[in-house]
Amino acid sequence: IVARALPAREKRRRKTHPATKVFQAIRMLINDELACLRRALHAGLTLLAADAVLAVVAFHSLEDRLVKRLFRDCVYGADLPDGVPVTAKQTASGYAYVARLIKPSEREVATNPRARSARLRAIRRVA
Repeated sequence: IVARALPAREKRRRKTHPATKVFQAIRMLINDELACLRRALHAGLTLLAADAVLAVVAFHSLEDRLVKRLFRDCVYGADLPDGVPVTAKQTASGYAYVARLIKPSEREVATNPRARSARLRAIRRVA
């Protein structure tokens, strides 16, 4: 049904079956995966000891976006409006990037095709 609903040009561009994304979206909604990821990340950050690293592998763009934004907020702090009299030292967050984004190499994808969508990000709690 999903394949028949797509225009012909869209079918030619796809490497995977068109229903793959539909079933992925259904699974993510039913399992409440993004909310679970958000809770797990916040729990992991609160349990992180000094100089410890939290590394996350995301396999979907929505997951990766959530991790990227949370890590960015941890490292740089909340966005403040222009003109607020705050120094950089006052907004220090206590976290630093270990790895902003690491993608699998072509060699790794050749040996493990499932790795093609993996994205690794990591931050360290600064002592």
